Amino acid sequence: MKKIFTFSLFLCLFSLSLYAQGKSYESVINELDNVIYNKGKYLQNREVRISSIKDRIKNSYNKSDRYALYDSLYTEYLHYQTDSACHVYV
Repeated sequence: MKKIFTFSLFLCLFSLSLYAQGKSYESVINELDNVIYNKGKYLQNREVRISSIKDRIKNSYNKSDRYALYDSLYTEYLHYQTDSACHVYV
């Protein structure tokens, strides 16, 4: 229920911001179509970033650097899993 409310609130705020900016809905839809069309590129870029972080972790011996890298890896996977969940269920 909380997710539905949050999504509805986001949708309302997004609509208001479009109205305030004077953008036409058609230009926004074209932009969204472009993002969907390039989805494969975005996924590939994310996988490259994840692989790069993993390689940097293997070559890092400083504990604070490793911690920061593991945090970056966690963040990448967190968003990656969210994107995958949206793709499957939406």
